[in-house]
Amino acid sequence: RRDRMVNGAAVGIAFTFGIIASFDVLDMDTSPLTLAFVTVTGLASILSLLFRRRRPVAVGIVTVVLGLVSPLASGAFLVAILNAAIRLPWRDAAGLAILSLVSSPIYFVFYPTPDPDWFDFFLGAVAMSAVVAWGMYVRARRQLLDSLRDRAIQAEADRDLRLAQAREQERTRIAREMHDVLAHRISLVALNAGALEFRPDAPPEEIRQAAAVVRANAH
Repeated sequence: RRDRMVNGAAVGIAFTFGIIASFDVLDMDTSPLTLAFVTVTGLASILSLLFRRRRPVAVGIVTVVLGLVSPLASGAFLVAILNAAIRLPWRDAAGLAILSLVSSPIYFVFYPTPDPDWFDFFLGAVAMSAVVAWGMYVRARRQLLDSLRDRAIQAEADRDLRLAQAREQERTRIAREMHDVLAHRISLVALNAGALEFRPDAPPEEIRQAAAVVRANAH
């Protein structure tokens, strides 16, 4: 359920951002063929996010390439780069961001803006840096939580082991004490039974006392 919710949020954010970017760069008199091409490539880029967990690099490259020809894919490649920063070493995420920045002039050839080129490049660099930094923060936080969870599990296992060892030591102590007491009692039984065996002519009072000792210790 959590994965489905995250997938829905990723697709929704990418689609919303792509729609906003499309409104900013597409003219009202854009041809139907161009609109169809932008829509198809943009939706393909957004749907590729569903595979971002298993193929973060491939999804990142696909969204960056499709983002060069479709403003609708702008949100998708931002989400893909964020995903790469979360799941991959920072060098891989930075490589995807640099690839996007280096290839950004191709996008501005298809969709020129009134702003200077250096300004667009600067905004893109700031956006990419923020996305990669955010992904690295999420990655570090997840690693910290995993480490704390592993420590908690290890501490619980150590506690259970100590409890088991304490129980075993207590059982051993009780068994040792029972062995000592039982050995003493059986020795008394054997001693008095032997007295009865070797003194059959003993006075009745002595026989009664010896029998009482045997009964009490046996009990």
